[in-house]
Amino acid sequence: MDNRGVSLVALDMHPIIDLHVDGAGEVDPNFDLVKGHGGKLLHEKMVETVAEKFVVVENDRKLVTRTRWKWISNVC
Repeated sequence: MDNRGVSLVALDMHPIIDLHVDGAGEVDPNFDLVKGHGGKLLHEKMVETVAEKFVVVENDRKLVTRTRWKWISNVC
């Protein structure tokens, strides 16, 4: 149990999750989004796969005019 009283369990103990709530790395005006690309990506995809419902919550700090543009422009 973490310090907020939420029980933490392994996916093999609970192979179906009612709800998975997560954030996005970027969201464009069409609500197309990019989910991060860091070390947690595999874990997040595993949880998303077994969730009955998946909800993305974001605020205006993640709004961009074009998704992935900052990564593409940093490479070029």
